[in-house]
This record gives sequence, C-alpha cells and structure tokens, in this order.
Amino acid sequence: MDSSESLLEIKMARPPNKDMLAGNKHQSTFGWFIIIKYSTSKNIEILFDGSDKTMITTNERIRSGNLKNPSHKSVYGVGYFGYGEHRAKIGNRDTKVYKVWHGMFQRCYSDGYKNTSYDGCIVCPEWHNFQTFAVWFHDNYIAGFELDKDSIVVGNKIYSPTTCKFLSKMDNAALQSACKYTVQMTNGIESVTFTNQRKFCIEHNLCHKAINAVIKGRTKQHKQWRLL
Repeated sequence: MDSSESLLEIKMARPPNKDMLAGNKHQSTFGWFIIIKYSTSKNIEILFDGSDKTMITTNERIRSGNLKNPSHKSVYGVGYFGYGEHRAKIGNRDTKVYKVWHGMFQRCYSDGYKNTSYDGCIVCPEWHNFQTFAVWFHDNYIAGFELDKDSIVVGNKIYSPTTCKFLSKMDNAALQSACKYTVQMTNGIESVTFTNQRKFCIEHNLCHKAINAVIKGRTKQHKQWRLL
C-alpha cells in the first residue's frame, strides 16, 4: 500500500460536494492532486502527484484551478518553495528571506543577469528548497548585512551553508575591490590586471563608474577597454 492509500484511510467529515470526498482527483496548473481528508471548507488535506508530503488548503483555492505545488521548480526552473512555515510574502511584500533566496537564483540562473562575475555560479541542491534556506537564514542573518559566497572560500562558485556568510556592506565592498580584474583594449594591443579599480582608472584617465559597469557586465566597454 502506498502513502496516498494509507492516508485515505483517515476518516473525514462529509463534504458538501462529492468531488471533495477522499480519493477524488483534481487538476491545477501545477499538476494533479488527490483529496486526502476534508475537515471544513478551509481545512482540506491534499497530496500532489509525486510528493510524499500532504498540505492543507481551502475549497476556494482548489476551485480556482491555480493551487501551487510546493515542490514545483518555479524559480528559474531550479528553486522551489517547499513545505514549511516560512513565508515568501507578508501582505503584498516579499519577505527579506525570500528576496535574498530569490536573488541567489537570479544571479546564478537568469539569462538576463549581466554581471559576468557570476558566470558558472550555482546554488547547492539543499538550498533549492526555500524552506531549508530560510532556516539557515534566520540562524545566521545580521540586519543590514549582505549574503556573501567569497570570503570563506576565495573564488568560490557555490552558494551553500558551508561557503556563505553575511558581511557588512563595507566589508563586502572591500572584498570586491580586492578581486583581480583583467581588462584589454579592443585592439588587443594592451591588457592590464589590477585589484584597485580607482587606481587603475586614475592611471589610465578613465571613469571609475564606467569601468565598474564594464566589470559588472552592464556595459561592454569604456574608452575601448573591455573585461577579459
């Protein structure tokens, strides 16, 4: 007997409509699910196809046809919400933890993200689950600090519990300025590797803001200098 069959053995209150009886299947935009137990119109236990965990929902959400599957990889085809107490929104606003979590996936997996320093970066499988990341976040977050993946392991390309920490904006900026960059003239004659952006710009009569935009991938070149 599989998990869904054993769960169906739970006795339930009789629903007003037969399609809410235990065992009935429903379809949403995120796949089909089965009714496990009906308690009230605001307390209906369901199980999504392919999942081993049930969730509580309402009659209204089931009828909408747009009930979300917590295991569906809705964030750049990689991240998923998961089952747990941590929330992505309070009212109409994203929570801080969700913003930080979503930002990781944007930097690693968005085709439109232009900062080339994140090329090849990934999020560890454990943190694909928002609920798992949220637990780590609330245990480690310091108000006003930023998530960093480079200070523990220099040149690191993986966001994970063992490679990430929170840094102040000042420390994070100092860490970024200490990174090595190599730029080259578009004619290929001269290339320069440097760590101090401001010093390089002064020596070559360049705009620091414009060179920073080249390094971050927002523009392709500045006065014929491009990032290698």
